[in-house]
Parts: sequence; structure tokens; C-alpha cells
Amino acid sequence: MKIILSAIALLFISTSIAFAQLDSNQLEYTVSINGMTDQQVIRFDSNATFNFDPLYDAYKFMNSAKSPSFFSALKGNEYSINTMPASFSEIILPLVLAAPIAGDYSFSAGQVHPFDNNISITLIDSLYHIQQDLKKQPVYNFTLAGRDTLTNRFYIKFTKQNTNRLSALTAVIVKEPENTINLYAYKETVTIVNDNTYSLEASVIIYNLLGERVYEQDAIRIADNTNYKIDLSSLPTNTCYLLNLITPNLAISKRIILEQ
Repeated sequence: MKIILSAIALLFISTSIAFAQLDSNQLEYTVSINGMTDQQVIRFDSNATFNFDPLYDAYKFMNSAKSPSFFSALKGNEYSINTMPASFSEIILPLVLAAPIAGDYSFSAGQVHPFDNNISITLIDSLYHIQQDLKKQPVYNFTLAGRDTLTNRFYIKFTKQNTNRLSALTAVIVKEPENTINLYAYKETVTIVNDNTYSLEASVIIYNLLGERVYEQDAIRIADNTNYKIDLSSLPTNTCYLLNLITPNLAISKRIILEQ
């Protein structure tokens, strides 16, 4: 009983502190099924970092096995309130859903409009290659065939227009044809999503922060409208890398963080 009460007290204290810091540029994102809901809060603050900070963040405490649990995952932490640095160009944040039952689920975005006009908010469903503008369409519906924990399917992307596009967890597009390739990192895996209607051949080169080449793979064939996953479990985790993806007409350089 004492352990349970301590966990509840910690959740109340951390959540209260984090909400005490709230201002604009906050997204409240809710998942629901059969009247059961759970909420994830993502916000931005000039004093926040990509690490856990009790003044701005709150850990996720999982719901019972009969209710959905919805949270963001970053650098080994699971967040119910996740505060990002206010200075960024593009952030792609993995979302995790622990779904207790089969059925029709709904994501609903609230408190979207307080965001600055130059910030776009996009939900990414990597399974079906869907990218939805949450400012224009705040509700996303999907169906699950059974109980599941979805760790590599949903991402949320925040993009600032007219920036220098340099930031941790930031995709820096050197040359970008329409609707081409997206890169996402979760734990020790990088997923390359080819949204084109044609196949691609690509090369991947990864450098550590010392500029040393730590991974290279050539002649990767990626079919149209499919995903290609790269296992990077051989590399040290909890550190930042620079991933370069090169195709005949596209070059992408992205900073990624590998986690256990």
C-alpha cells in the first residue's frame, strides 16, 4: 500500500509542477475507445531540454490492463507530459499506444490552435503511410484487430516554417522533391518510409558525434510505398548520431538518438 501511495503521490506532484508551467504552444492529444480515454500532453518551453525535467515533464504511469495507455517515448523515458525546447526546426516524436482490446480507436487533438501559425503539427501513421495535418483535421480514426502495444507505428511531427532547420532530432532536407522519403528512429531501429509511387535505391552512412563513420550500407532497395528497417543494435545507445541517406535525387541528413 505504501508503494502504491508513493507512486500516486509522485504522479500528482510531477503532474502538478509540470502543469504549473503551462503556457501557449501546447498539444493535448487523446486516444479513446468504447468510452475509455487516455491523454498525452506535448508542449514547448524555452527552458526545456530533451531530457526529463520535473519542472516541465511528467512520467507516464500505466493504466489498468482494461484501459488504453497513451504516451510519448524519448531517451528511455515514457511521458504523460512531454515538454520540448522552444527553439527547433523539426521534431519527430514517437508515440506509444498500449491498446487493451480490439476495436475502433480514435485520436483527437485538442488545444491545437494556440500554436503559432508558422508551426505545423502532423500525425504520422507509418503502417499506412498517412500524414495528417492536425490543425486541419484534429481527429484520426483507426481499427485494431486485437490487443497490442504499438511502438513503431505512430509519430507526431512539429515543423517550424522559415527556420535554419538545425536542431537535435531535426531532419535537414538538402534537396526535397515532393512527397519522397521520411526517416524515423525508435529505440535501436531506424525506419525509412518511401512514400513515392516508385522504388528507390539508397545508401545510408551514419557518423557519431566525433565525426567517425560507424555504419554504412549501400544498394538498399526500397519498394514504392513501403518501409525499410535498419537494425542498429550493434551501436552504443543513449547517444546522438548523424544519419545520411543518399538517393540519386535526394540527400537527407538527420540527427537521431538510439535507445535501449
